[in-house]
Amino acid sequence: MMKLKPLYVLLIVLFISGCSNSDSTKPHPEDSDPEIENETVTTSDQDQEESNETEDVKESQDEEPEITLEELDPIPTNVEGLASQSPGRFANADSIYDLDQEIKEAMQDVGPMSKNPTDEEYERFLRKMYWLVAQDYPNPEDVIKKWEFASFGNPDLPDTKFHFKENYNVEVILDSSGSMANPAGNGTRMDVAKKSIKEFLSEVPEEANVSLRVYGHKGTGADSDKEMSCNAIEQVYGFNIYNEDKFKKSLNQFKPMGWTPLADALKQSQEALSQFDAKKNTN
Repeated sequence: MMKLKPLYVLLIVLFISGCSNSDSTKPHPEDSDPEIENETVTTSDQDQEESNETEDVKESQDEEPEITLEELDPIPTNVEGLASQSPGRFANADSIYDLDQEIKEAMQDVGPMSKNPTDEEYERFLRKMYWLVAQDYPNPEDVIKKWEFASFGNPDLPDTKFHFKENYNVEVILDSSGSMANPAGNGTRMDVAKKSIKEFLSEVPEEANVSLRVYGHKGTGADSDKEMSCNAIEQVYGFNIYNEDKFKKSLNQFKPMGWTPLADALKQSQEALSQFDAKKNTN
């Protein structure tokens, strides 16, 4: 039995040696190179970024805008531009915040904004949005004219034609054609016209000379009455100091009847007022 011990010892040594050689071929975590690991992670991140950039470029190419910057008018930068601009699609909207879906649909032709937009892209989006909500602003010159007319007689107005002269002459022209029977408000157009005339004359100076001219008050709207009706233009009151009762009597006798010779009525009114010298009369 004692002779077998060297054999057992030899086998044990070989076994230990074999296990040791096997373990030495396996890498240990603590022996790995950190620089290699960092390089691997960095390379992986770069590959992912390049992949994302490629996808972004592809999406941008797939969604080219339908409208270019040159196709959109520049945004006005002065009063003249604002006064002459056309109103946008949503110009009269009470609140554009209630039109979220409609605005999104209207903006589709400019395409989606990229992650890193250029100045041109910003300008294209801005112009598109501006012209969707652009307002129809009144011409300043028209506003000034309305203000001057409303201030008629004010001696401080720069234009002397709006100053009252020694005499004040007013001619009212009444449309008595058939269309004045059409409804307006709670009555007819004729009702509205007569009411407006009475309210206006109640504000004129007491010394003013007033005239009433009427047209379209004869015949009917039939073709057979056209010539007669168009020639029926008459001055039925004045020029006289405004007498409310007499004027109302002249005014209230008319009803909607015939044709509308407006141009000829204006010409006759101009001729009638030409007898009053503009240097001494406010007409």
